[in-house]
Amino acid sequence: LMPSVLERKDLPAGNALNTSAQQILQSFAPMIVGFLIAILSGYDIMTPASQQGGPGQELAAYGYAFAINTGTFIFSAVLLSWVNVRPSETPHEGSMLRNIMLGFEAVWLDKPLRAFIIYIALSQLFMMGNILVGQPMMASLRAPLFSYPAAMLLGMFGASAGVGAVIGSLFAGFFARPSAATYGPMLMIIAIFRGLAMLSLGYFTDFYSVLSLFGCLGLFMGYTMVFFATLMQTRVDIPMMGRMMSVMMFAIMGVVPFSAAFWGWGIEAWGLDMLYYISGAFMMIVAIGGFFSPSIRLMGYP
Repeated sequence: LMPSVLERKDLPAGNALNTSAQQILQSFAPMIVGFLIAILSGYDIMTPASQQGGPGQELAAYGYAFAINTGTFIFSAVLLSWVNVRPSETPHEGSMLRNIMLGFEAVWLDKPLRAFIIYIALSQLFMMGNILVGQPMMASLRAPLFSYPAAMLLGMFGASAGVGAVIGSLFAGFFARPSAATYGPMLMIIAIFRGLAMLSLGYFTDFYSVLSLFGCLGLFMGYTMVFFATLMQTRVDIPMMGRMMSVMMFAIMGVVPFSAAFWGWGIEAWGLDMLYYISGAFMMIVAIGGFFSPSIRLMGYP
């Protein structure tokens, strides 16, 4: 959508603002919903050890949260209908499956892009399970230790990651744009630190350290998202953009079932802390491999 609205020279700043706006909303939303669920469930947030409501009241609180979420989707659809985009110069021809295959073929022929998408798939294999399974389990298991309700803790984790992502996005879009020679290596260095932050979540157990680490994960993710989105938009012709972005989303979302299943099984088999050690170490190994990949090192060049 962004290349159809902005000029190419404005894409880095536009991606930074777009990602920042998303993350600002996502930062406040988990925190607001967490507090809302806690209050509607009967918790006195000033004395978190006490709970007045029963299971029925807590279940109703989750229902209210889903109702609010439904309203936000409707509101977003109305706003999206007001966006004017430039029409595609090349009409889409052929079946949907043929267009999907064209996207895979285009990615496969672009060696730097192909290598980076393979890296994304491997890293997300361990990252997505953390978001879907690891964070909720940490909130549940450490709620007694932190003396906060699990829903509130999960909201705080998401808010911390969101604030970090906003900072990372703005920094990437306006202050720190790597040169063509350092584009790929810089992204891999950031990825190594992201793996280190993931690994550290298994070691640190105090509340503020955990929040800081989730903030670091968001910071590194926001920085990477802006640069990769800009890379795709400047490297790929607009008529092929949707097809190739679908390949990238497949690399991210296609591993979700496997990642969630692995995290669920791993927590039962090894425990939450050990799984953070294993996942963080694997993410660092994959990033180090990407750093020495000739294809990824050439990402910044046309």
